[in-house]
Amino acid sequence: MYRETEILQDGKQGISGHPDDAGDLIINVGPQHPATHGVLHLVITLNGETIKKVEPHLGFIHRSIEKMCESLSYRQFIYVTSRMDYLSSHINNHACALTVEKGMQIEIPARASVIRILMDELTRIASHELWWGAMAMDLGALTPFFHAFRERETINDIMEDTCGARLTMNYIVPGGVMQ
Repeated sequence: MYRETEILQDGKQGISGHPDDAGDLIINVGPQHPATHGVLHLVITLNGETIKKVEPHLGFIHRSIEKMCESLSYRQFIYVTSRMDYLSSHINNHACALTVEKGMQIEIPARASVIRILMDELTRIASHELWWGAMAMDLGALTPFFHAFRERETINDIMEDTCGARLTMNYIVPGGVMQ
């Protein structure tokens, strides 16, 4: 069984496991594995051909944004949130703006609220298009990846026409949207 405290005490780099039974094998998959895309590490316990246990370890995209933003104002911080996850940058901006608006008791216009929700949903669809395309490619089907990317590009074109950027949009501001 994998234990973080044992790894820290041993001072070893990486992750090692201790099998529960004599016939068990521990396999580490990721975070530098083609199927995990750099965001996931799996500690898999096998007994022969049978998977006995999978322990996921998340958090490999941590970028110290919290520390970096300690010295920024809320107006400056919102532009950093779009870089936390390029696949859902608009949604990150929205969450940050909502936090500021609720804290400062700012009421946004109905038009801005509708625009925000539409852009959030387009961002979510684009993110899911990339996810299912990459998943299909990992399973050996290359054609669905191209179909997913084609549809995602259509959404990115809409984003670019709306706010001038395809990935890190910075379109939402506390109190509404840019224009």
